[in-house]
Amino acid sequence: MKLMAVPKPILRLFAIPAVCLLLFLGLETWYQHEADRLAGSSDVPNVCSTYPVSQPVQDRCDSRARAAFAASASAAVLVLLIAVYLAINVLTARVWLGRLPFLTGCRWGYRIALWASAVAWIVFAAVLYPMTFLLTFMRFGGWYWIGMDNFLIGTFSLSAIAGLVGLLKRDPGFPIPEDVYFTGAGAAEKEQPQLFAAVRRLAESVRCGTPRNIVLGLDPAVLCTARRARVEGILLTGGTLYLSLPYLRLLSESELSSLATIALVPMQMVTEESEKWLLTTVKRWTHHRQRFQQAAFPVAGIPFTLLWYWLDLWGNWQVNLGAFAIRRAAVLTGRENVAAALSKAGSLSRRWPPFLKEMQASIRRSEAEAAQMNLSSMFASRMTELAGEFSKEAALNPWIAGLGVEAEEVKRRVADLQPSHGADWVAGADALEMNLSMAQIKRMVFLREPAGPAAGL
Repeated sequence: MKLMAVPKPILRLFAIPAVCLLLFLGLETWYQHEADRLAGSSDVPNVCSTYPVSQPVQDRCDSRARAAFAASASAAVLVLLIAVYLAINVLTARVWLGRLPFLTGCRWGYRIALWASAVAWIVFAAVLYPMTFLLTFMRFGGWYWIGMDNFLIGTFSLSAIAGLVGLLKRDPGFPIPEDVYFTGAGAAEKEQPQLFAAVRRLAESVRCGTPRNIVLGLDPAVLCTARRARVEGILLTGGTLYLSLPYLRLLSESELSSLATIALVPMQMVTEESEKWLLTTVKRWTHHRQRFQQAAFPVAGIPFTLLWYWLDLWGNWQVNLGAFAIRRAAVLTGRENVAAALSKAGSLSRRWPPFLKEMQASIRRSEAEAAQMNLSSMFASRMTELAGEFSKEAALNPWIAGLGVEAEEVKRRVADLQPSHGADWVAGADALEMNLSMAQIKRMVFLREPAGPAAGL
């Protein structure tokens, strides 16, 4: 596993028990020295082990014992935090390398981070913070009242436990929508055997289950989800793949296969159960994290830094899966195809909303022409005119970094944008495009702006 720089919040977390360890070790030595000095004897190696002793000596001996206990607690929690930080990184790396199931690694990383954060919360709040105050300010101020020490430590401990219990209670205020809403038309295998055969071949190459459903739409995107989906009120289960009809015109078959492979790879790792669990968990703890950051004393959230670190690693899990899927697709379909497909898809997706707004204004001026419009064909023709502009954007696409493809090769392939059916996967594509165009026009003119290919994803 490649070593990475330790993030600053993690270093800040480690610094608290490390500084406390040094402080308490110094205090232990100091109180031992004070006890020996007050006892007035240098013959006894440890005056605190001899009885009876005077009250001032006993106070120093008690303070020494408490400092030794606090130092032990600091050392123990420091070792625990370092071990858990390394364990989270190892688990995460094994998941992204495909050596550990996605949900297994995610859950174990979460449980370890949560357990360590809970222990750190108790130790920090019940031992380190109050002991630092008691053994420095209180003692140097002349207060050696053991009863007050016990009262304050007990109060801090009960408050820490009560706060932890309240924090771990389930938060019902953040439901995750169960269904993903697509805009388009569901394809039937009897009507589109070639399409399903092509997707089946890609799924077999990725070694993942074939999505039971395929949705064809006008929005320039290729998406795949294991969650339940809805298209025009119809419930789809068993995995759904969304394919863009304009992509069928503007991308070659190898480029479209690359995008479909990138969409299918996460299906190999992420089940519907794991996706729901991760989304719910990340959203709930993100809310708690914001509450800590907005609190009057943000330092209270430091013990949960490992959990926040887990959130940072897994809160962006779709991006990490995307990077993993790109590398896998580059092996299966070719780096040049993946680079060209990602560059074209990025440019096309940015031009789609302005194109729809332009069409919306045009349709409202002349609604008689709406019935003859094929938005997919018009969009493809318009984008072909911008091929030269797309080629200049090719080198700026962050997704293709690291593929090892020459920028000039990507620009050449992007510039060669032709409005023809590159991937002949869909039967009756023209008629389907006309029907979807009419539905899109009705939404634009009479109802509202379209939400996108997957509004609930």
